[in-house]
Amino acid sequence: MGQFPKAKGEDTTLVQLQKASYSRKAEINFRNKRYRVFNNYVTGGAGFVYNKGWNSSLFNSALDYNFHLKANYYQLGGFLMGQDFNDHEQIQMHFGLGYRIERCKYQLSGYAGLSYLNGYNPIHLINSNGGDSTVVYHFSAIGVYFSIQTYYKLNFDYGLGFALFGDVNKTQYVIGGRIEFIFSGAYRGPDLEKKKKPRGNRSELK
Repeated sequence: MGQFPKAKGEDTTLVQLQKASYSRKAEINFRNKRYRVFNNYVTGGAGFVYNKGWNSSLFNSALDYNFHLKANYYQLGGFLMGQDFNDHEQIQMHFGLGYRIERCKYQLSGYAGLSYLNGYNPIHLINSNGGDSTVVYHFSAIGVYFSIQTYYKLNFDYGLGFALFGDVNKTQYVIGGRIEFIFSGAYRGPDLEKKKKPRGNRSELK
């Protein structure tokens, strides 16, 4: 059975192109297809986060658009937090600067920047009769965030992975993990330089 070519040689070429002077049109051939070396990509997924404001673990879902200006990468996105999939107590939005290590079969990346968080936190009260009750209060805060991501690429332009992330502001902090997908816009088309197998000469009848 045929096997996909190993990525070692392609990785060497990819690293050389990444370290060379920036070219928006720089491409690499992988598995007989062309891919853009500097490319934008989308990541997203779901997981759980420890939320200090709630003092408990909450469900978390996220979506990020990761783009480049020349060789520098940036992240714009956000995530939701709630007690279950349909319950959203808090929403976070962020923008940050990152560093990306991309190879043909894997990617490592990290981002950090500013965040804005809006939502509700609970307060537990005890009345004069000794009974307790819970009320919620609304807040919004500016903070800082980070995200560290690792992905195994099923193909050059898509794959699955894991993200470790956190957010800190004056009201609370959160830290958690997500299972994520990655999909990039790197694909440019088939390898135009692939040589076709020569056909045998056919004698002409006279």
